[in-house]
Amino acid sequence: MLRSSCNQSPKTNKAVDGSVLADQNQRNTVLLCGTTATVVLLRDGTDLAVASVGDSGSLICRLGEPLPLTNPHHPAREEEEQRIKSFSGWIDWSIGAKVNGRLAMTRSIGDFHLKQFGVIATPEIEQVKVDHQTDSFIVSHTDGISSVMSDKEITDLVHTCSDAKDAANELTSCGLQYGSMDNITAIVIPLRSWGKYRSQQVSKEHSLLKNIRFNCM
Repeated sequence: MLRSSCNQSPKTNKAVDGSVLADQNQRNTVLLCGTTATVVLLRDGTDLAVASVGDSGSLICRLGEPLPLTNPHHPAREEEEQRIKSFSGWIDWSIGAKVNGRLAMTRSIGDFHLKQFGVIATPEIEQVKVDHQTDSFIVSHTDGISSVMSDKEITDLVHTCSDAKDAANELTSCGLQYGSMDNITAIVIPLRSWGKYRSQQVSKEHSLLKNIRFNCM
C-alpha cells in the first residue's frame, strides 16, 4: 500500500477562506462562525488525494475494513494543542475540549475571531494509491455521523447496501436514529470491488436493525 501525508495550503482553501473574510468585511461585522472542508480527488482511477480541514472525515474500505483518510483537527491532538498554545490560545477541557472555550476544532474555514489564537485553514492531505482489486468504496461524512458511529460501523453498514445512494441514505438515517445532534451528511463513492467483501452476518444484523428502526417510526 502506498500512502503519504502532508500539511499544505492549497490556493483553493486560501481563496475560500479569503472569500468568507471579504464577505465579513463587506457586512462590516464579525461573523462568529466557520465550517469544515473535506475534498476528495481521484485522478486516473488510482491516484487518490484527500484534503481535510476540521472534523469532517473520509475513509476507504480496503479488504472489507476501514482505512481512515483523515484525522480530525481536535484540541486533543498534541501537535494541534501546541500550536494553539503557541499563539496564546487555550483549551477548555471542561466542556469537551474547545479552543478558548468556543470551538471544538483547531482548523476551520472562517472563525476569524480565533485565527489570532492559532486556528488555521491549512488542510492536511492524505495521498493513497487505489487498488481496485481490494478497495470497495470511499465514504466522506460530517461529524454528525462519526460522533455516533465508528469507522467499522460505517463500513459494515455500507456493505449491506445495494448501491452507493442507498448507502448514503442509510448512513444519514442511522445518524438520526442514533441521536446525533450535529449536521449529518454522507457521500459514498463506489469502487470496482463494491460488494466483494460483503459479510452475510453483517447483512443479517443490519436487516434486523432496519426492521427495528422501521417499527419504531
